[in-house]
Amino acid sequence: SGSVGQEVTIKGTGFGSSQNVRIDFGTHQTITTTSATENGTFSATFIADNQSQGTKTITALGFFGQQFDTTCFNLTEGMNPQITQITPIEGVVGTVVTVQGSGFAGNSQISIDFGTHQTITITTSSANGTFSTTFIANTQGYGTKAVTARDSQGNIANTFFKITSKIVLVKPASGQVGSVVTIEGVGFGPNQINIDFGTHLSIAQVLGSWNGTFSATFIVTTQSSGIKLITAKGPSHDIATIIFYLISPPPSPTITLIPNQGYVGSMVTVTGVNFAQTSTITIHFGTHPSITTATSSSNGTFSLTFIVNTQPVCTKLITARDGQGNIATAHFKLTSMITFLSPTSGSVGAIVTIQGTGFNGWDTSTTISFG
Repeated sequence: SGSVGQEVTIKGTGFGSSQNVRIDFGTHQTITTTSATENGTFSATFIADNQSQGTKTITALGFFGQQFDTTCFNLTEGMNPQITQITPIEGVVGTVVTVQGSGFAGNSQISIDFGTHQTITITTSSANGTFSTTFIANTQGYGTKAVTARDSQGNIANTFFKITSKIVLVKPASGQVGSVVTIEGVGFGPNQINIDFGTHLSIAQVLGSWNGTFSATFIVTTQSSGIKLITAKGPSHDIATIIFYLISPPPSPTITLIPNQGYVGSMVTVTGVNFAQTSTITIHFGTHPSITTATSSSNGTFSLTFIVNTQPVCTKLITARDGQGNIATAHFKLTSMITFLSPTSGSVGAIVTIQGTGFNGWDTSTTISFG
């Protein structure tokens, strides 16, 4: 005996080997089916559906023979609503949850409440008062939430689903030391949340909102490159992790000069590596900006030449700059040189003219020594 919604198990023997067996319950034909074993036994379970109270005949009938037998079940007054299964029993916001129930009014509207969300979904029970429906766990704080099923006659059953924490966004997902990283989470408590980054504990702190969400920003600190774990942790076992990839900084650009010293008019070759790819490279020489330009290759290298122009003597800074602001420098030593002498021979009293370059342009006079 039992009320509507009661789970009933029957067993039988003497039926056909491995044949199908139909189970009828009261006015409900074929409330379930099963298969007999090789030796003619069977076991079947069904839920007492919504029928008038009193004695109900249960019939087991073999499909391919005359084997059948009956027994009686006393259906008592009243409903026995219950949620028979919830799958899964925990998960993050966005999880698809399946709820099954029995013992409700037949062909009745079933409303499902979830935590703080009333009527998250609606379904209709079958004629025997069972139902199966799904809903998506909406944004709520961390913890165990009530799941309530209610039919149109006021019959109610409850079960529970646990919201767990999750980091749903990390932006960017990779970067270098100094990068600004934003993370967002759901399913946390409305308390302080500590953010750990790799070996840096509590790199940031933030308060979770009333519905369990948070957003936090931090700057990547100096650590070894590779995979780093970002952990968001509240005081109530609400914890979640996500991965960030810390990229090693690219090698610094460098340039080489051949030769690294000479006179005005000398030809100098500049080669560079680790610059931006296919970028315009501008060369600055001493007091002469943009003495020449070139375009780097697809792997960030370049080679170009220029002629040393007229400048005062001293060590000159050569700067190579690409279109992304990467810079490399080297030094070139500019030496002095007498560039003209006329005549190259003569007697005492001859007038001699000499010219030079690469001398100090700030001296008020230049001393000429002869012999």
